[in-house]
Amino acid sequence: MAKNKVLTEKTDINTPFSEFVRKFKKQKTAMVAMVFLVFLVVLAFISYKIAPYGINEYDYSAIMQPPTAAHLFGTDEFGRDLFSRVICGTRISLSVGLFAVTVGMLVGTIMGLLAGYYGGIVDSIIMRICDVLLAFPGLILAIAIVAILGSGLYNVVIAVAVFNIPKFARLVRGNTLETKNSVFVQAAQPPTPEWGLLLSNGRNYMLTSWHITLFPGLAIFFTVLCFNLLGDGLRDALDPKLTD
Repeated sequence: MAKNKVLTEKTDINTPFSEFVRKFKKQKTAMVAMVFLVFLVVLAFISYKIAPYGINEYDYSAIMQPPTAAHLFGTDEFGRDLFSRVICGTRISLSVGLFAVTVGMLVGTIMGLLAGYYGGIVDSIIMRICDVLLAFPGLILAIAIVAILGSGLYNVVIAVAVFNIPKFARLVRGNTLETKNSVFVQAAQPPTPEWGLLLSNGRNYMLTSWHITLFPGLAIFFTVLCFNLLGDGLRDALDPKLTD
């Protein structure tokens, strides 16, 4: 019986997925970041149900109040509860980021596939377009696009998507060229309480009502930090060159 148990233990095979999970669990900061991001996703779905006030519920008797028991994050210049607007803004902010990256990924993937598969003048034209887009700093490019198209969530999505297109296009093009030349191939996208907007609206009151910019800023900071930590953890877990 003991011999069979030893043989069973020795024949256990580590699949690539199980190896990835094992390595990823060792990335403590990435695990914490993933838990926070899962919390944000859950919050995005239930935010409007648990918000103590409406996102556009005005209280002119409580304008610019600092954090209190009634208003955990204080109130803004119109007396609106910042806590409610921040948690409800989770859905908007995550949606904008998700749609923008998705649109950029889809367009960039198509461009990369066309460039890598057809090559020649098609490849040259697409890559020159990517070079032009990459020549501008991402923030400047996004601001320029929004200035041309005008304000609004859809235009923000377009601006961020355009910024991401050349990254995906270059990546997919390289993989397409590599695959195309492989032997087996040769053989056969009132104001909405979005975090950035909350931060922008509060910048004029930073000296008198610091809380208006603090809490949306913290939400953005921790979300971006967690995405970066999670990305680092995934990279380390997937990199075969890194040993335990």
